[in-house]
Amino acid sequence: MLRLVIRELFHAYDQLFQNIESGDLVVRIPDFGGAFEIGATSHILRRVLVESNYEPELLDLIRKKIDPARDAIDVGANIGLLTVFMARLVSGTSRVLAIEPPPEALRRLRGNIMLNGCDARVAIFEGGLTFVFCRCRRHLEKIPSGNCMRIIASGVTCGLRRNSRRGGCNSRET
Repeated sequence: MLRLVIRELFHAYDQLFQNIESGDLVVRIPDFGGAFEIGATSHILRRVLVESNYEPELLDLIRKKIDPARDAIDVGANIGLLTVFMARLVSGTSRVLAIEPPPEALRRLRGNIMLNGCDARVAIFEGGLTFVFCRCRRHLEKIPSGNCMRIIASGVTCGLRRNSRRGGCNSRET
């Protein structure tokens, strides 16, 4: 029965928004503790308006796992729903690092952080994030398994030189 009601709500939403081509709406989402500018054609807006929430299981998990005294990272922050949520949970000098590459999502991310007064608790990294694994003697003492993982963000290699062919460490020590 509930699935039928939700399906009908999604259908009604699609009918209501079928002629919308662009634009943003500011929507209050109580579970996230704020209001958010969301694109009118976004799947996020659709779920929030139809289901009155967005990924509640993830919010519960974050509430249980986050340590308010430590920094948090939101990789793929999109428009900042989880960034703002985590910014409200961290305390003291702790901050949230929001990572997002696409300019349109980045624009909304910045706006939503400001809209919700979280700018003092959030740092934004404009770029992508990949992980590089290597097996070299130089890093064996740091990682007992011999697998070394370093973050490569927008060409910044955090100590490892990037090998474009293999995507790993360029160390001559193997």
